[in-house]
Amino acid sequence: MSGKSEKHNEKVAFTRNLIRNRYPADLIAIMELFDKRLKQEGVHKDGLADRLIVEISIFLGGRHIYLPQSKRLQKIIRDLRIYDEFNGKNSLELAEKYDLTERTIHQILKDHREFLKEWRSATANPAKAIEAERAIKAIS
Repeated sequence: MSGKSEKHNEKVAFTRNLIRNRYPADLIAIMELFDKRLKQEGVHKDGLADRLIVEISIFLGGRHIYLPQSKRLQKIIRDLRIYDEFNGKNSLELAEKYDLTERTIHQILKDHREFLKEWRSATANPAKAIEAERAIKAIS
């Protein structure tokens, strides 16, 4: 390893240790989780995990948020993909792709449409925002 590379690695290690001692453990854990996953996916760009955390902070900073547990979150993501991939004629194909029944596909689409209708109503009428927030929590 070259001297320059060793110094860089030492600087990164020092910075990480400094951060670990000063900032919340959850923040550090998320940074390390992102870093590990990016490397597993073949993305070896220094500081990318840190920049992703900053992006999340810009969007969510200072707020308490609820993240569903993994299984529930994976179902939500699957359902969003199904809605995005549906073209009006491919419910059987989606059922096969996601190992679901066609009836389940149609129910997912119906639920998503109802959710979007409620969301649009709430954003058009701020008085309904509380109802929409309750609907979101009920889905989560």
